[in-house]
Amino acid sequence: MRVIIFGSMNTDLCYQLDAFPRAGETISALSFNILNGGKGANQAISAARCGAKAVMIGAVGHDEYGQSHINTLHHENIDTSHIQRVDAPTGIANIYIDKHGQNNIVLNAGANALCRAAQLKQSEVTAEDVVIVQMEVAHGEIIAALQHAKAQGATTILNLAPVPKIFPEDLFDHVDYLIANELEALAVYNYISGAQQREVVPYTAQAKLISESLQCHCIITRGAQGAYAQMMQGNTINADAMPINAQDLIDTTGAGDSFSGAFAAALSLQQPVELALKFAAYAGSLACLKLGAQTALPTAADVTDALQGNQTVHTASI
Repeated sequence: MRVIIFGSMNTDLCYQLDAFPRAGETISALSFNILNGGKGANQAISAARCGAKAVMIGAVGHDEYGQSHINTLHHENIDTSHIQRVDAPTGIANIYIDKHGQNNIVLNAGANALCRAAQLKQSEVTAEDVVIVQMEVAHGEIIAALQHAKAQGATTILNLAPVPKIFPEDLFDHVDYLIANELEALAVYNYISGAQQREVVPYTAQAKLISESLQCHCIITRGAQGAYAQMMQGNTINADAMPINAQDLIDTTGAGDSFSGAFAAALSLQQPVELALKFAAYAGSLACLKLGAQTALPTAADVTDALQGNQTVHTASI
């Protein structure tokens, strides 16, 4: 039973700021760090640290950044044999983080645009595997990867981040679990309902329509409020996040990836969905307590300690 991650690898250029610059304004950063990231790689490391046998599928360049990604993933005991080295620079994300822990991100896909579903097929997906994808590689390849994984009987997860401006027609056809934050879920709701502008619709109603229309389990991550799931069977699940004092909130960059990777890991370990969601919600919370994405991802032991009340920390943002 593996978690196979089909997705992006980016090098994160992280700037700590007092406040975000206004248009035309030049400011000085408080600090600067170069870190490995990308939603695919982040979720792979999250899954591995949470006990899954993880496989990373993606593309990097023939540059030092690309080699750094492979080395880091290998160090986390992640199978890197299906990562392709391509004639394009490794993806870059410029991440700006203010003193409140909020972030703005500017992304250049680079090699990620050359990630192909054929790489997933070479990994010999089985019905025991969990396959998770995000939206940072070519959308046509994402659809092909989901279709192939579903044809093999695997459990499929689509983390709808970043949310596309235009939804590909077949994007949701082979998805078992859709994971979306509140803004992403609203975009899907509006897409399904034909709404032309944002509506004030309860997230519970959004999840119900999404689940019924797309025939998938819909999970909405809600920051400090944890996560809410509308299951295809009609039942719903609430999973609380771990309480965190505002002054302890450092960086929300990797929280969503921590949630998604931890949830995939728990499913691969055959945990009930209720427990998997609670585990993932706490993993997302813990990732907010450190700078960066991969550097902040918790281990299974960290999450277990927090769930048992042994973590001395105190509004998480998933």
